[in-house]
Amino acid sequence: MGEFDGADHRTAARHSDDVDRESGFRGESLEFFRVTGPDIRDRRKVVRRMRAARERAHWLPEGLRTWTIEPPASWGDDGTLDAFLDERDARWSLHEQWERATG
Repeated sequence: MGEFDGADHRTAARHSDDVDRESGFRGESLEFFRVTGPDIRDRRKVVRRMRAARERAHWLPEGLRTWTIEPPASWGDDGTLDAFLDERDARWSLHEQWERATG
C-alpha cells in the first residue's frame, strides 16, 4: 500500500489522519510506504521503498486474509473512479457558475 504525501499532508490534523490510516492498514497485515514530491524525481528511491514494503509484508493465504481487493456486495456499484471524477468536476463547474452569478 502506498501513499503520496503532498503539501496538504503537513497540517497536524491531516498528519494525524494519515497516522491512523497507516495503523489501520498495518492492523490488517498490509504494509505501507510513503512518497513525497521530491521523491518522485528519484525513481530508484521510490522503487526501493516499494520493494522494502513488499519484503516486510506478511503473505497470507487468501482464506486467512482480513482484506480483499473485491468490494463487498453490500457496497453496491458506485461506478468507476473516472465517473466519480467527472461528476466532481461537473459539480465544481456548477458551483463556480453559481458563484459568478451570485457573487
